[in-house]
Amino acid sequence: MRDREEIGFQLARGHGVRRIAAALGRAPSTISREVTRNRITGRYVPSLAQEQTWARARRPRAR
Repeated sequence: MRDREEIGFQLARGHGVRRIAAALGRAPSTISREVTRNRITGRYVPSLAQEQTWARARRPRAR
């Protein structure tokens, strides 16, 4: 959750994916996927991103 909040804060400040990734010690592709997957009406909202993650995790996986 803290990483998501930091991503939201850094995006609001106008920082790019690579800069955010470096600050969090993550790969730029990880940050890019997180932002793309959890963008709502063009904005990344950390609290909603967390809710969406929980909802996706609860779904049973097809085999």
